[in-house]
Amino acid sequence: MSLISKVYNPGAMKSIKCIFILLLIILSCCEPKDFVYPLIQTGEVTGIDSTGAVFHASITAAGKENIIEYGFVWDLKENPDLNSSKIAVDGPVSNGKINIKISSDLLPDTIYYVRAFASNSGYTTYGRVVKFKSAGSLVPLILDFNPTEGAGGTVVTINGRNFSSSITGNVVKFGKATAIITEASSDKLVVSLPVNLSVAGQVT
Repeated sequence: MSLISKVYNPGAMKSIKCIFILLLIILSCCEPKDFVYPLIQTGEVTGIDSTGAVFHASITAAGKENIIEYGFVWDLKENPDLNSSKIAVDGPVSNGKINIKISSDLLPDTIYYVRAFASNSGYTTYGRVVKFKSAGSLVPLILDFNPTEGAGGTVVTINGRNFSSSITGNVVKFGKATAIITEASSDKLVVSLPVNLSVAGQVT
């Protein structure tokens, strides 16, 4: 008659428990988490010609808060930010895909760096930087300005198309007098006439 004995090994049970606990910790670390900031990826630049270029991006995670603004920033420097040339769109992205044609603020035969951005109420995040060579863009076009009369220090709003969205990317002159630019977007410039303005009569 054979005798079968059962051996209880407390050390082995402790090892199994430790492995089980470790596995639970690893699995919990792998669970998807909600980011408080949006995540965005910059795509390639396409459609490069003398009228501009098309920038692409995709938002991979909106974050815990709604996105209030998104778009692209570009510059001659390698890490453009919100102080660089910018095109922005307000509101949420419907399908996560962003494609915007840029028709201004691009010099021909010039290397630029672009990256996408997305902002919520607390954070702004950027995608990777993409380098491209521009073929140019459309020339600025003035549609109207207000007021039509003024002296030194007068603030003038200029409406048009294809302006630089960077203050330093524009130069506005009334005759030979250079105005001080205080606000810039692709379709509007706000400028202030020099205080010591000595021009009289109609200027262009």
